[in-house]
Amino acid sequence: MPQLTEKLRRNSEEPNSLISVILVAGIPGSGKGRFSYALRKHLGNEHLRAHDFKMPSIEKSMRYDTGEFVNELNTFCSGISTHIDVIVAAMPSYHHLKKAIMELRKSETFTRKFEIKFVITKVRAGNFYMTPNCNMFQFLIENCMKGIAHAVVLEKGFID
Repeated sequence: MPQLTEKLRRNSEEPNSLISVILVAGIPGSGKGRFSYALRKHLGNEHLRAHDFKMPSIEKSMRYDTGEFVNELNTFCSGISTHIDVIVAAMPSYHHLKKAIMELRKSETFTRKFEIKFVITKVRAGNFYMTPNCNMFQFLIENCMKGIAHAVVLEKGFID
């Protein structure tokens, strides 16, 4: 954990150092927000100044727009008066994750302040069993294998 902590820690002596971002992606109802909160608390226990971020409204979280996501993230960070090492950000939608990451990396507004360090895909087992199209599992694993996501977190959860 010390290497991970140091990779995420922001250099407080350098005023223009970038805020580390961990993106948490997954389909609706997979527990991205809850996982982001738990990860943020864990990072705080490792003496990182961490915050979790989720789009402020359900309407905004149902569709993804890079510009809107960056604006909301900037607004969120400007409301925090203390030094920030890392933001654990729940992505509003899983669709086109690769495209979203590319757009974020191309966004001057985003790259001026933030740097994506990790992408985590959050999966709840119940989502697969409730969905008639189970190809989603294959899609998630392929994204991890292609290097889009660094890790897949599979939560057993409650299955009816």
